[in-house]
Parts: sequence; C-alpha cells; structure tokens
Amino acid sequence: MGRCVVEKVFQDVDNVPIMVYVDLDEQDNLFELDIWKGDSSPVIRYPECK
Repeated sequence: MGRCVVEKVFQDVDNVPIMVYVDLDEQDNLFELDIWKGDSSPVIRYPECK
C-alpha cells in the first residue's frame, strides 16, 4: 500500500459509525476500498452523493 487518499466517517441510520477508506498502491492505482461498520453489522443505508 502506498497511501490513503480518502478517509470518511459517517453515521448509519441506526447511529453506528461507518468508516470508509480508499487506499492507493505505490503507483497510485487503487489498492483497496475498505468500508466497515463499527459494530460489524450490515450497512443499512449508504449516504447519497451530492
């Protein structure tokens, strides 16, 4: 992994935090998109893009 370019935390509709990370490799190609919820339950609703 080279670097993290996006790091975002938001609340799901049940008020449990969801963390999103986008990581690039050393050549700036997508390495990993990581989305996880604080209590490991399924995500109920993703936020809308604006």
